[in-house]
Amino acid sequence: MKRLIAVLLSTYNGEKYLKEQLDTLEAQTLNFTLYIRDDGSKDNTFEILKQFTQETKRKVFLLHSRKNLGVIFSFMRLLRFAKRNLENEIFLFSDQDDLWMPDKIETAVNKIKLKEEGAGKGKPILYHSDLTLVNGLGKPKGTTFWQEMDLDPKLGKKLHRMICQPTITGCTVAINRKLAESVHTVPKKAKMHDWWLGLYACAFGEIISDPIPKIHYRIHDGNVIGATGLSFQKVFKHLKKFTGYIYAWKRENEERVLQAQAFEETFRQLLTQSQIEMLSAFINSPKKSFFVRKMIQFRYGFWQHSFYRKVSSFLFF
Repeated sequence: MKRLIAVLLSTYNGEKYLKEQLDTLEAQTLNFTLYIRDDGSKDNTFEILKQFTQETKRKVFLLHSRKNLGVIFSFMRLLRFAKRNLENEIFLFSDQDDLWMPDKIETAVNKIKLKEEGAGKGKPILYHSDLTLVNGLGKPKGTTFWQEMDLDPKLGKKLHRMICQPTITGCTVAINRKLAESVHTVPKKAKMHDWWLGLYACAFGEIISDPIPKIHYRIHDGNVIGATGLSFQKVFKHLKKFTGYIYAWKRENEERVLQAQAFEETFRQLLTQSQIEMLSAFINSPKKSFFVRKMIQFRYGFWQHSFYRKVSSFLFF
């Protein structure tokens, strides 16, 4: 049976780069249905989208709302809408300002298909890849997202590491039908929808990490979430404002704990006893003394990636 593909595009005030991204979607080697939701743009984004739907030969569903839901809930509304077509088997997430390589969709679909043949079609599967970093003009910066962020995607396949730091970038993500059906919503305590989907795939399914970039990831002033490295100079700059740095790290850790708590509460019936114990240790660690927290940290391996983040994890976790 032919595998139907759904691409989910959420837009918001994206008139500057949107046309280029739509062109790269148009150039994809596989056919797909494009589901677009504009999240209450106040510029010409919706007009650009309307013109595209009139000119493209691809099947498009264009949703418009004056209410701004934010990126997480806009994407999840798109996913719920796309799931209504029971023949859709692969779902991909697209940002409004990147540049997809022509075989981006084909590569993701083939990787998921191959994994399903080995792991079984009934298993939730998430595909993601590295990204080539480009500037506002679309010119490569000479590095990739994983290199810039010093990420090790293998660690993202371990739940005790995934709850500490995400390795998945939403605009590279493709999920199979099983994963789409398994995650009905994303709670308000979740940091991002891609992180939440990654946690589920990590705990109950399979994650495919592709080191070959299939997207030019544009870094510009308007990024909702961008890539910034963690060089020694940047760490030193933060450390000059030591109190602020500690506060920011603690605040982010509190958000990670809240997300882990929501994940444990939502999927407790599916988690193994060892997974529950590990999540409980992470959730309850802020209430413990420094030395008890260190014992918990070393026992379960609650570390982030890279040397500098590990140091921060040791000092402030």
